[in-house]
Amino acid sequence: MTTHYSLPILMLAVVYPILSAPTRIIDTHIHIFDPSRPGGVPFPAKGSPLYKTTLPEHFDAVAKPAGVTGTVVVEASGILEDNQWVLDRIRDLPHYPGMVGALDPGKSGFSTHLQRFSADPKFLGIRVRANGMQPTHRTAAFYRDLRELAEKGLILDLQLTSMESLARDAAAITKEVPEIPIMLNHLAHGPVDGKTPNSEWTQAVKAIAENPRVYCKVSALVNLSAKKPAPTETSYYAPVLDVLWEAFGSERLVYGSNWPVSDLGGTFANQQEVVIAYFRAKGDSVLENVMWRNAEKFYLKQLPTAISLKPVFRSDGAAQMPRLVPADLLGRRYSELRSNRWVTYRN
Repeated sequence: MTTHYSLPILMLAVVYPILSAPTRIIDTHIHIFDPSRPGGVPFPAKGSPLYKTTLPEHFDAVAKPAGVTGTVVVEASGILEDNQWVLDRIRDLPHYPGMVGALDPGKSGFSTHLQRFSADPKFLGIRVRANGMQPTHRTAAFYRDLRELAEKGLILDLQLTSMESLARDAAAITKEVPEIPIMLNHLAHGPVDGKTPNSEWTQAVKAIAENPRVYCKVSALVNLSAKKPAPTETSYYAPVLDVLWEAFGSERLVYGSNWPVSDLGGTFANQQEVVIAYFRAKGDSVLENVMWRNAEKFYLKQLPTAISLKPVFRSDGAAQMPRLVPADLLGRRYSELRSNRWVTYRN
């Protein structure tokens, strides 16, 4: 039977085209915690609107209607055993492929703790906060531990809170340990005020992006917004996103929400739609990359070992060629994650 469409309907299709949506969405930055546990939690603080039991099922209730199909949990506590607590919460959840934990490189016991947690394929790596990568912390032992992290096929998330943490601290890490895959959190701490970012930050972003193993999360937009509640117009966020787009391109930007902290600045759905709208304008392939493909590549497959990096010079002046993670280790780790049903939601 032939279907005939009236002229008004055809005109509507031209005026209001159907907008593309990503086929999958991986949110690479949420936090879970339970203040009712014995001993409490270091975050969030008592009295905060966030101070309540916040678990995967609470996130799923918000995220699934918004189309989220996979989630990475990021540490919200520096307490050692909280790594295990998170792993236990997501163990039987196939749409939670893993967590980014909290260990202190350079501190006594790091290697032992890393050996313990990395035995779990859902332990994807660690996050180092801004106060943990200042010059006084970046000792020889600090860099030694980061090299061990890279050798195990794990990743490093960096929490940035200032220009110094980007241009000085994060840059120093990429110089000393260029082989480690790094994810800059929260827009590389770019200014979100609707204005063109200052040249100092822009140049620092471009410089660190020269290392092809450095990625950046398009996360925490509403938290970083100078206006509260955060605007819902994509144009307000375009200036900072334009800089990141120019520096990292379509292959190294990754979506994350920063839920539930994001609730303090705006709604989960609005923030996600801002990101989708910005990258949708750059084409369906770009949208797919940012919303899930790049996350999968970074957190599971890592980067190809055939990648070519230039020699770098350490702070002591010695030249060093980056040590790349063995292909068999990456392949084995990816196989472990696949066997842990990471791809179930994709089938």
